[in-house]
Amino acid sequence: MEKGQLVPNEIVVMMVKDRLLQPDSQENGWLLDGYPRSLSQATALKEFGFRPDLFIVLEVRILVAAGMLSVTFHYLARKRRM
Repeated sequence: MEKGQLVPNEIVVMMVKDRLLQPDSQENGWLLDGYPRSLSQATALKEFGFRPDLFIVLEVRILVAAGMLSVTFHYLARKRRM
């Protein structure tokens, strides 16, 4: 991480799992911004039983000097339990 590289999937998956198991996430729901970033991360979420209620993809097209730049934002959300 200090070198500007991505953190290995195994570490990220365990960090996300641990956080989503916290009582406040269980009670209030959660929002994941830019995660999962790979199929293996998405598969791990599913295997741990985390199922989002909503999946939002925002695609923003920005005109850049030489052409178009397309940026996609991914959000997974689990709504609050009543």
